Amino acid sequence: MPTSPELSSPEIAPNEAGLNEISGDDITELTTSAHLNSSSVPVPEMVEHPLTEACPQWGWLKAALRSQVRDKNKSNECCDSWVQPDRCREQCQQCELLLQVYLKSNFTRGWKNLELAWGSTEEASVLRFKLRSGGPSITLSAIGNTPNPWGLQGLLPSAESTGSSASVRLARRWLDDCINNHPSCESAHDPVLPTRVLDLGLDSSTRVSLWEPRGQTGRYVCLSYCWGKSEFTMTTQDNLKDHLERGIDLEDLPQTFQDAVAVVRGLKMRYLWIDALCIIQNKDHHEDWKRECGNMASIYRNSHLIIAAAWANSANGGCFTTPDPGVAFGPVMMRKVSHFPSLPNPETFQERLLAPRVIYFGRQEIVWDCIEMRTCECGGATNPVPGIKKLDLHNQGHIRGIGKLWRRLVMQYSILQLTCLNDKLPALSGLAQAMTLRSQESYLAGLLKETLLADMCWNVKSLKPKELHQTRWRAPSWSWASVDGPIEYYLDLSSEALTQSRQDHALIREAKCTPAGPSITGEVEAGFVTLDGCLIPASFGVSDIRANCSELRSLQLTWIPDRAYEIEEMPVIYLIPMMTIWNPLFSHFYGLVVKPYDQGIEMRVGLATHMGTSDPSGFSFFDHEKQVVKVV
Repeated sequence: MPTSPELSSPEIAPNEAGLNEISGDDITELTTSAHLNSSSVPVPEMVEHPLTEACPQWGWLKAALRSQVRDKNKSNECCDSWVQPDRCREQCQQCELLLQVYLKSNFTRGWKNLELAWGSTEEASVLRFKLRSGGPSITLSAIGNTPNPWGLQGLLPSAESTGSSASVRLARRWLDDCINNHPSCESAHDPVLPTRVLDLGLDSSTRVSLWEPRGQTGRYVCLSYCWGKSEFTMTTQDNLKDHLERGIDLEDLPQTFQDAVAVVRGLKMRYLWIDALCIIQNKDHHEDWKRECGNMASIYRNSHLIIAAAWANSANGGCFTTPDPGVAFGPVMMRKVSHFPSLPNPETFQERLLAPRVIYFGRQEIVWDCIEMRTCECGGATNPVPGIKKLDLHNQGHIRGIGKLWRRLVMQYSILQLTCLNDKLPALSGLAQAMTLRSQESYLAGLLKETLLADMCWNVKSLKPKELHQTRWRAPSWSWASVDGPIEYYLDLSSEALTQSRQDHALIREAKCTPAGPSITGEVEAGFVTLDGCLIPASFGVSDIRANCSELRSLQLTWIPDRAYEIEEMPVIYLIPMMTIWNPLFSHFYGLVVKPYDQGIEMRVGLATHMGTSDPSGFSFFDHEKQVVKVV
C-alpha cells in the first residue's frame, strides 16, 4: 500500500507571521531609542548637576538628539541602542537615580522591562521610560527647570481633567496646525453630510437636534466609543420623529455622548455624528442599518475629526478623566501614562484607521493622531495599531502590497472581542470599502479576490471551543469570518522577495458571494469558491491525517483545525494543496483540509502546513489529477 503525508494537530498554532499583537510582546533587554515628535522644539541645553558626572553611556544619546534636530528630513526615530545602568550604578549617579526610581516605585510591580525614550512637546522635553509587559508607560520629567544630568527642561502634562479648557485649547491648536500645515491630511472642505447628524447649534443649549441634511454640505465630527452592555438612549423607529422634531435633552444621553458634545462645541464646530443616534437601531428593521453600513467608509474618511473615547468600556463611561498626579523622586517626577488604548473593541477599530484625524481622550492625557503627526501632552505617543500606519490607508497612489496590508488588518481585527459576533463583517465594512476602492479589487466575505489563494490560507491561533463555537452561519467556511477566534497569516506570502519562489497548486476558477444588503462589504447570505486543484482522499490516524498518495513516499504535515472538532464528525476528509513557498533556507506548504458538504461540494475544516529545509513540490501527492472543486 502507498504511504501518505501525516498531518499532526497542535494545540495552538505557531505565530509564523511574527506580528506583535495589540497587547505588545515583552521586551527582554533594557533598550533605548530617541524619538522626535516636533522638529520645531529647541534642544535643551545640557546642564551640570552638582551630584552627578556625565555618564559615557549617555554621550551618544545627547549627540544623536542634536543631530536629529538639525536634520529635519530624517526619520523621527534617530537611534536605537543599549543602555545598561546596572553596570555602572556605583560610579554613575545618573544611572543610580534611574534604577532607584524604577526599583522603588509601586508603579513597576509586575513589570519586567524598561524602555528609555526621549520625547518633546510644544512646551517641554521629557525623559520617558516605558515598561512593557502589556501595560502602560511611565514618564520621567524634570520638575520645572530643575537642573538634571540629561539636559531636560519642562513639565509633565497637566494634572487637570482631560476635559479642561486647557485640553480643549491644545486640541484646537493641534487641529489648526494639521489643517494649515499638513498637505497629506487634507480633507474635503465641505463634504456632503451623512444621512443624519446631530445639530449642536451655535450656543450652549441643553438640547441637541437630530437633523437630516438631504445632500447639504458641511464639516462634521464623529464619535468613536465602545457601546458596552449598558442600555442608553438611541434612535429607533419609534422615537425617530420625536428626535427630529423636538430634539434630545443632553441629560438623557450617556456621559460619553455628553462629553463629546462639549468637546465639539469647544472646538467651535456644529455637527456631530454618533452611530447610535444617527442610524435607526431597531433589531427588526435592518434596512436603515444595512444602508448606512455601506456608507461607513465615506462617513469616517470625510469627517473633519474623530473624537475617540479611548478608555471607557461603555457609552456611560465618559470621555474625561483626571490624571494621576505622579510621584516625585528628588529632581525627577514620575507617573504612569497610557498613550493609546489597546483597541479592545472592533466596533471602533476601523473608525480610528479611516479618519484623517483622531483625538484620543485617554486615562492620563489627550493624544493626537493624524496622517502626518502623532503626538500627545507628554510627547511619547506611539502607533495605536502595530504594523499598520494610517498613511498606508490614505495614500491613494500606493497600492503595492495591498494583500499583505489587508491580511495584517485582518489579523489585528480578529484578536478583538465583538459584542455581537454576527457583526464580524459589518464592523470591518468601512475599511473594506476603503481598501477595495483604492485598489479596485473585488471583495469576498473578508478576502480580496485578486489575492484569494493566499487569503484563504489562514489558520486559527487557538482551539478553545468556547471561542470557536459558531452559533449561526455568517460566512463561507473558506473565510476567516466563519470562525470566532483570532486568526493569523504567514505575512510574506505576497512579499516581493518570495513571489518568485511561490508555486501555486490550485487555480481560482470562480468566486462569488451574495450580500445580505446593499453593501458588498457587509453581511453575506452565501458564497462559494470553485478551484482547479487536487482533491486527495485522507483519513485520520491517532494524532495525524493520512492523505493517500500514488507512490511510496510520505511527508508529515501539520493540521490546524478551524474548530475543536470531534473525529466522529468527519468520517471522510480531503486535502486540497494550495501553494508552496520556498527560498534557500526553508520551504512552506499550505493546503486546505475539507469535508463533504453536499454532492460535489466541500466545506473547509482546517489548514494543513509543512515547513522544511527543502522544496517539497516534488512529492507525489501534488501530482494527482486536478479536478474542479467547489468549496462553500
